[in-house]
Amino acid sequence: VILTAAVAAGTVLVAEDVIALIFGKQFLPATPVLQILIFLWVFSFFNNVQSTLLFSIGKERVQVRVMAFACVTNFILTWGLIYWFGYLGAAVASVLTEAAVVLAISTILWRLGYHMHAGRYLVQLVLALAVMVVTVQLLLAVHVVVAIAMGAGVFLVGVIRVLIRPEW
Repeated sequence: VILTAAVAAGTVLVAEDVIALIFGKQFLPATPVLQILIFLWVFSFFNNVQSTLLFSIGKERVQVRVMAFACVTNFILTWGLIYWFGYLGAAVASVLTEAAVVLAISTILWRLGYHMHAGRYLVQLVLALAVMVVTVQLLLAVHVVVAIAMGAGVFLVGVIRVLIRPEW
């Protein structure tokens, strides 16, 4: 799960360089859309895991209600944000809707007694993420591919360290 946050953070940092490298400078206006929509992927990942848990404990009807809430929320947000911000508003509406779904399902699961106690692991993983962000920022001046490779390596070392020695 934390891997999605690392990919999102990395994507925000290197989006412009990657778009220019792969598609050319004429596609640079797509950068903000990518930087927003990458977070849709993060929230979708959480949503998928949580929805699977709801189904596995026999709470399909709850899931249907949450998805109905998501449809209404997305319609309202999209309608309003597109009017003011165009395609960027549509991207933000999608991310906010997915975040609202994650929050709703998290609340439901918590009330059902499914508590996640990530505490110190989460702090250590956020630290690994921060070191990755600094590494990528510093190495972007060298080359985007070097920055991505080193950032990924630094993050994976941090994750492995947490998995091997979580008490640090």
